[in-house]
Amino acid sequence: MTKDNKIIGYSIKHPEYLGQELHKKGFRVWALYMFRLIEGRTFIEEELHKGLFETFEAIYKQEEIRQNINVPPRSGKTTLARYFIAYCLAKNPRCQFIYTSYSQDLLSDISRELAGVLQHPIYQAMYQEKVEEEAVEEKPIDDFWRGYLKSTQGKAIYTSRKIITASGGVILFTSIGSAITGFGAGIRSSQSFSGCLFIDDANKPADVNSQLMRDKVQGYFVNTLITRLSHSEVAIVNIQQRLHLEDMLSL
Repeated sequence: MTKDNKIIGYSIKHPEYLGQELHKKGFRVWALYMFRLIEGRTFIEEELHKGLFETFEAIYKQEEIRQNINVPPRSGKTTLARYFIAYCLAKNPRCQFIYTSYSQDLLSDISRELAGVLQHPIYQAMYQEKVEEEAVEEKPIDDFWRGYLKSTQGKAIYTSRKIITASGGVILFTSIGSAITGFGAGIRSSQSFSGCLFIDDANKPADVNSQLMRDKVQGYFVNTLITRLSHSEVAIVNIQQRLHLEDMLSL
């Protein structure tokens, strides 16, 4: 038996070893491999994905801490963000993430799909980190967002979601306009990557031509989201399609 065959055989018997070795290959190799196993299909790489993989790798290595990802819809940017979080938790299951969007439906879908990755038997065999899901009620940050929530969704409380690892890591999925009480992105004392703030389509397309709504979204970013970073080096990743000259990307 060759040395390579011994390594392959050892990896099959000890999937946690395979998980560690795979993680050393970097985000692109890890994500493509895990996507194929978990989704049951090949991730179709196009030219733009080279830049996306490099961007996420730079964020993980803390070479980039303020990043806009501005590519067309259905380009795989949210899928890669989801796998990036799983990649980070594989190395450090104590990571703390905040993931926000104008759309509670989008956040619900992403949280469910991410939980599916983290709870998948293959991921569990490699990284052996149990996770739980829970719903969280968050009040609107002020009277404006309270009225907006009531007028658009007919309720007074945002329904946020959390994924919690056994090691104490948390991914909070919460809407633009929510109060986000008692939680921050990243770990204050960590010198290595320990989480980040994801903003995935902060501006609602139906509202983007309203100066008031654009100002309110940007005000929420400046006055609320930034204050939820555990320290100044925690990365902020803004994922969006361009909708207006004064949308989130203009900050």
